[in-house]
Amino acid sequence: MRMSIRSVVASDRPFAIFTWLLAATAVIVTIMVTQRIDFDPLSDITSGTTQAIVLIFAVTAIGLCLSIRHRSGVWPHIVVSACAAVTASVLAISLAKVPFGLDGLGGDQSFRSVAMTRYSITALPADFGYRGLGTFMPPLWYWLAGRVAAAIGMPGWTLLKWAQIVTAFLAPALAFWFWRRVVDLRAAAVVAAIAVVAVPNPLKGEQWLSMALILPWWLNAFADIHGPRVRRWPAWLHGICTMFSARKL
Repeated sequence: MRMSIRSVVASDRPFAIFTWLLAATAVIVTIMVTQRIDFDPLSDITSGTTQAIVLIFAVTAIGLCLSIRHRSGVWPHIVVSACAAVTASVLAISLAKVPFGLDGLGGDQSFRSVAMTRYSITALPADFGYRGLGTFMPPLWYWLAGRVAAAIGMPGWTLLKWAQIVTAFLAPALAFWFWRRVVDLRAAAVVAAIAVVAVPNPLKGEQWLSMALILPWWLNAFADIHGPRVRRWPAWLHGICTMFSARKL
């Protein structure tokens, strides 16, 4: 029993899991606070508060990295989870007082809202505007949001806002996970942070995920490039990945 406890403490995995739980908790707390208090998302006070939150996340991440610098397998998780927490929290603050996602219902956002509403009615692949046609946009992102809306009894279009916030958290996390299959842990953290945070695109969630994941997925699936101790995925799992980027079904 003592040896098992020591082995767990010596492992980096519990610390890595803790960093992601801490990042997710920070986002949830931010959402709960912004939903309860009355404020103007466009005011100078809100802007200053947002900058302070980003600074707190950055300082916390740096402090955690320095405190466990002897654990080389943990700080990459801290860096990426901090990026995920910052992007999701800033987006949650920006959308706190509106039922819509970024850009409201203007332009392509109207198509995305209709697509989510469509999938809240049916689970079958379908175009958002024309009966009998296959889906025009990559279906998985809209399908998941639509089915969640159906499960909790909310209109499909209201899930666009929450899908964008969740995507802002998942994009760095999934990019990190996919790049870990191709390169080592530290390189995966750097590439994921640069690829996702330096070029964010929360307005188009499915495209953000596609651009963040397509390169490491292609290198792993077709070029057969993989890191040490990485299992090959089955064909059906690669098929699910294509649903983030396939234009027609």
